[in-house]
Amino acid sequence: MADNNHPNILIIGAGAIGITLGYHLQLAGAKISFLVQPESVRRLQKEQVLYCHDDNSLKFFKDYVVTTLSDLDVPQYDYVYFALDGATLKSEVGQSLVKTIGAAVSGSGNQTKILIGSFFIGIRAWFLEISGLPENRVASCNAAIHAYSAKAFKMPGVYDEPGTAKLMEQADWAYADRFTTGAALHVMDDCPDVARSFSKLYNNCQVSKCIIRSPDEDAAFGNLAPITFAAAEILSWPKFQDIDPSNDIWVLATEAAKEVLGLRLHGEYGRLAAANLNPAMFLEGMKEYERTFGTFNIIAFSRYHHGGKVLAQDQQHLQDCVKRGKEEVFPMRLQAIF
Repeated sequence: MADNNHPNILIIGAGAIGITLGYHLQLAGAKISFLVQPESVRRLQKEQVLYCHDDNSLKFFKDYVVTTLSDLDVPQYDYVYFALDGATLKSEVGQSLVKTIGAAVSGSGNQTKILIGSFFIGIRAWFLEISGLPENRVASCNAAIHAYSAKAFKMPGVYDEPGTAKLMEQADWAYADRFTTGAALHVMDDCPDVARSFSKLYNNCQVSKCIIRSPDEDAAFGNLAPITFAAAEILSWPKFQDIDPSNDIWVLATEAAKEVLGLRLHGEYGRLAAANLNPAMFLEGMKEYERTFGTFNIIAFSRYHHGGKVLAQDQQHLQDCVKRGKEEVFPMRLQAIF
């Protein structure tokens, strides 16, 4: 454990989200370590270069520690942040890791706090069961920052301006934070003490924002994201501003969204949201989402991210929604769009 001003944080996963959040947490004063597979150690031995779409500049991230499972000493960390996608976390290897972390920090007197940045329905209850940890040690969160590998994906339009293209050629990662228009990270108040302490720490970076949200509110709309992107894929990935709300696919997506909002897990908040949702309102929300990212091409990013990188996670999520809906006697129009 470190002092309160410089806590030790272990980030599990060193992909785009893990690296970007690690960079901001280091700016906030934290000491950062990454848990990775042995084959990823070499990649992280060099300084990581990040391109920020918001201010068209490069950021440099170094002086972190890289560790593997065989060398891991979990109790030394104040926080452990899971930056794995949902499909990976639910895999056999992911579950084994959750059990290992849970056993390592379950001892008497240990105060390590856990943040789950992965995505699937019922993730916190699942994590508590698999890890064996008490509720007051585990908070779920949602990384709203949009980040990607600059080597794996070439954002359309970015390379048209020679100066920007030169910056991108140097970058390992790229991200859009929306510091002035939104939050990069949502931490749920299902574990208030962890949410308060972690959000306070993160906000010390002063260039990115973490907010505390109700899990019902966050889940009600976070669980709709795969529906919107499944519909966008069927429509050949138009900009949201170019979609007609009366389009049959969009109307179907809205009906599917209403069914998902109405699931018992979303409580009264979801039931009221479902009752008020219509195609125009649903589309306007996505247009606003598109607008908050400014020149960042959210459709191109989503096509890369949801149409490929986290496709398995999204498909598992949609299948889970259908299963839950059928158990609650919904017709589940969602089946028609994936």
